[in-house]
Amino acid sequence: MFALIFVAAVGLGPFAGVLGIALHRAGSIAGLWAEAIETTDMGPVEAARMSGAGRLKVFVQVQLPDALPQLSSILL
Repeated sequence: MFALIFVAAVGLGPFAGVLGIALHRAGSIAGLWAEAIETTDMGPVEAARMSGAGRLKVFVQVQLPDALPQLSSILL
């Protein structure tokens, strides 16, 4: 479906197919990343929130280090 949209946008050729595949892959990777972040242990997250950390600080300093191995394996 994405390839048909890109054919209309950039014309017939391999570039439209590459764009379609890239957009589909990016969506798949984003979905898997969201699932990996959601499955992190919530104990440290709750402790950081109780100590007064904001959402960004909790994500960067607690959730991201916990999920980073899964995120990098999904990307690779």
